[in-house]
Amino acid sequence: MWYRCDEPYVPGHRCKYRQVYMLLNEEETKEYDKAEQGEQPAEEEGNESDVNVSVYAMKGSISNKTLKISGLVADKEILILIDCGSTHCFINEKVVMALGCKLEGTTPMVIRVADGSQIISQMMCPGFS
Repeated sequence: MWYRCDEPYVPGHRCKYRQVYMLLNEEETKEYDKAEQGEQPAEEEGNESDVNVSVYAMKGSISNKTLKISGLVADKEILILIDCGSTHCFINEKVVMALGCKLEGTTPMVIRVADGSQIISQMMCPGFS
């Protein structure tokens, strides 16, 4: 959870109008809605037709829905972009190679990008989190 302040930041700044945000992926949102209505959330399995990713996430650029943080993997600093418009996590191939992560082939998955185009993913990094 975090809040966003649209006012310019200066040292000692206190935001007048704070609005709290909470990040939920699509499945969590469905479960959250059901819990609010008193329903028991059902177990669901995703498939390739459920995969959506924003154009910003694919290009590695930032939008107003992107949270930018630093991370540390194998003693190497990486930039992590958390995009609220994406349903799955992706890692840049150059980062995979630089970190020496293990790649495994997987069943090809069609990924629908927000601009309407589609790409196919055939690799995964098991155990990367």
